[in-house]
Amino acid sequence: MALLVDDLLSFPVQLFEIIFNTVLQSAYKGTWADYKRQLNIALIRLHRSYAEGKISRKEMRRIESKIFMELRLANNILESAPMQAGV
Repeated sequence: MALLVDDLLSFPVQLFEIIFNTVLQSAYKGTWADYKRQLNIALIRLHRSYAEGKISRKEMRRIESKIFMELRLANNILESAPMQAGV
C-alpha cells in the first residue's frame, strides 16, 4: 500500500518536470529561431546597403561572412534541439 501511495504522489511531480522541461526547450528553440530570423533580416539589409552604394564590396563581404558564421551556429543548434509541437 505504501508503494502505491508513493507512486501516486510522485506522478504529479514527474508530470510537472515533463511540462517544465518542454516549456524550457520550446523557449530555447524559439529564441534561436528568432535570432536566425534577425540574422536573415540583417543579411538582406546588408545587401541593400551594398546595392545602394553605402558600403564597399570588401566591407559587405567581411560582414556577410560573420553573419553566415552566426547562421551556421543557429542552424546547428536548431537542428540539435529536441522537436517540440508548435515551434
